[in-house]
Amino acid sequence: MQIASRYLKDAKVFTLKGLFDDHAKSEFDLAITCAEEIRCYHIILNLAKVSKIDSAGLGRIILCMQKLRNQGIRLTLLNPAPHVRRLLEPKNGS
Repeated sequence: MQIASRYLKDAKVFTLKGLFDDHAKSEFDLAITCAEEIRCYHIILNLAKVSKIDSAGLGRIILCMQKLRNQGIRLTLLNPAPHVRRLLEPKNGS
């Protein structure tokens, strides 16, 4: 997976591209840690170019969301492709 970053007003935007799986977790964690260290209070993950996400990638996003919420940092997931959106949406009855 490739990660590009930029600033948008008061937010740090990360554009993720490619396969988000277990092999991408250290690069993803490093990007999030860098944003935390500069005291960023809003992180945006642009998922438009994520070709596939597996359970490890999904778990990483959930762990990241919980960690950031505890620190008062807002996380926004932007433009997930339909196949990624289906995995992110809560299922009925859960």
